[in-house]
Amino acid sequence: MSALTHQTAPTQFVEADGVRYACRRLGPEGTVPLVMPQHFTGNLDNWDPACVDAPATEREVVLVDCPGVSASSGRPATTVAAMAAMAQQMITFTVALGLDRIDLLGFSIGGFVAQDMALIRPRLIRRLVPAGTGPKGAPGTHGWRKVIETHARAETPTGEDLLHIFFAHTETSQAEGVEFLGRFTARSEDRDAPSSLASRDARYDSASTARG
Repeated sequence: MSALTHQTAPTQFVEADGVRYACRRLGPEGTVPLVMPQHFTGNLDNWDPACVDAPATEREVVLVDCPGVSASSGRPATTVAAMAAMAQQMITFTVALGLDRIDLLGFSIGGFVAQDMALIRPRLIRRLVPAGTGPKGAPGTHGWRKVIETHARAETPTGEDLLHIFFAHTETSQAEGVEFLGRFTARSEDRDAPSSLASRDARYDSASTARG
């Protein structure tokens, strides 16, 4: 078992076809790695440590910022169609790491990218887990209410914004959310760069094109 955890795994950078990817690797090597592209403006730190550390006790976990997001260079996609190009870039990232077989868990927009990766190179993907996402062109995919959009596009996101977006407005769910925030903010060193406002707007535009 690796001694590294979500809180202690160092940020690494990998160059592939002109893009410098920010990533973190933890868990035992020699296993089929679980690669995890993140949601909307989310970065390496936005994964719940409890969700990362649990699988990392048995297999390698690779967290990665998509091109143009947070500490990764490049340009984020502005349409869902352009995400096919981003998916190809993410495939080159796995090649740069020397990975020829992976499990893939994509959350929200990361799930859009993950689905295109599976379509482009199915032999790379052993298992695909699209979480909190939708397929291209699904009816109502881009059905954000105004209040959700306001919190999602806050110039300086706060814990309140995350609680409003990701947790139900019930006492029990909000209490779970507060516990998540405690885990989310526990890492005090080598935190990932926040996503830029330009990256946020590009990814919002890409979600907009998913309307049915």
